[in-house]
Amino acid sequence: MVVLEMIGFYSEKAESQTYPIASMRQTYPSTGNFVAVVGNNNSADTVAGIDVRS
Repeated sequence: MVVLEMIGFYSEKAESQTYPIASMRQTYPSTGNFVAVVGNNNSADTVAGIDVRS
C-alpha cells in the first residue's frame, strides 16, 4: 500500500520555514520552497528512490 498525503506551502521569503527541534535548522533549509518525502524504516529504499525534481 502506498499512501500519499500532501500539505502544501511555498514561500521565497527568507526564514519562512521553522522547525519544532532546533537541531533540524542545521540540516534543513530555512526557506519554505522545497518538497520533502518522508517514510518509515520499512520504506527507506522507496523514499530514497523518489525524484521530486520532475
